[in-house]
Amino acid sequence: MKLTRRAFTIGGAAMAAASTALPALAQSRGAVRLVVGFAPGGPADVIARALVEPMKTSLGGPVIVENRPGAGGRIAMDLLRTGPKDGSLLVVSPASIATMAPHLFKGVPYDLARDVLPLAPIARLDLGLYAGPAVPANLRTLPEVVKWLQDNPAKRSCGIPGAGSTPHLAAMLMGRLTKLDWQLIPYQGDAPAFLALLGGEIPVYSGSLAGGMEHLRAGKLRLLALPSGERSSFVPDVPTATQLGYDMVVEDRHTVFAPRQTPEVALAPVRQAVTQALAAPEMGEMLQRMSLQRSTPVSDFSGLMAAESERWSRAVKTLNLSMEG
Repeated sequence: MKLTRRAFTIGGAAMAAASTALPALAQSRGAVRLVVGFAPGGPADVIARALVEPMKTSLGGPVIVENRPGAGGRIAMDLLRTGPKDGSLLVVSPASIATMAPHLFKGVPYDLARDVLPLAPIARLDLGLYAGPAVPANLRTLPEVVKWLQDNPAKRSCGIPGAGSTPHLAAMLMGRLTKLDWQLIPYQGDAPAFLALLGGEIPVYSGSLAGGMEHLRAGKLRLLALPSGERSSFVPDVPTATQLGYDMVVEDRHTVFAPRQTPEVALAPVRQAVTQALAAPEMGEMLQRMSLQRSTPVSDFSGLMAAESERWSRAVKTLNLSMEG
């Protein structure tokens, strides 16, 4: 396409008008809210709080974290449908709440293509299946723990960080593959679930690798397997479920989302602030401490999320899974 002087002049004028409008937009939208659909203390909450200061510097205005736990993160995600479309609302969440939950749950009101805009990938969310002190200490491998659960029907329960999460699906798949038919007990995020696991309230837990690393290093929990496609560099000695003979791969990533209908002139400064914050060395160091692998930029992130949504749709139909919202 040939770019004429007139087109360049018009484009330059439009950009100038947009730049002069941004301060007014920033003032009118007030504080930017980073909404997290889980209780304080979990990985998504920690990431959101790490974004606050660099985003405040970039935007020149207040940035706050708001925890809205419940329904496995779907309450927070639905705010993108009902909340303001002026650049003041972002959701920090596992991507599966936008790409998988609408296919798994009946009556989910939000839609990825209509309501939810994937703004930026943050980090790969590796999952793990943990055993706590309620499981005999001599049982160190997943097959051993599965056998113990099969022999003790009253102990067949597994914690999950909210219904409809990827750890939930991983637990459902593991229950089917092992014929455990265990009871899945939802918590409002990793933090309260790990407390329950450490206290012996549940014998095993399907949750994030990052959320359990502190307890693993302290020797308080056992990590039995990862349902990922490959081992994690943070726990290289822990096998994947597939390597142990269980044919399952469940993966996710922490992501920043915005309302799909937000005008680009309002979204642009927020997008830039998020991108700059995620690229900062301090963010990479924080993710490393949390045992999270930082995501690389994706040219068509929205398209990638649409493809993942379709993949989850096929998986849910194949497994004939359906849950009440």
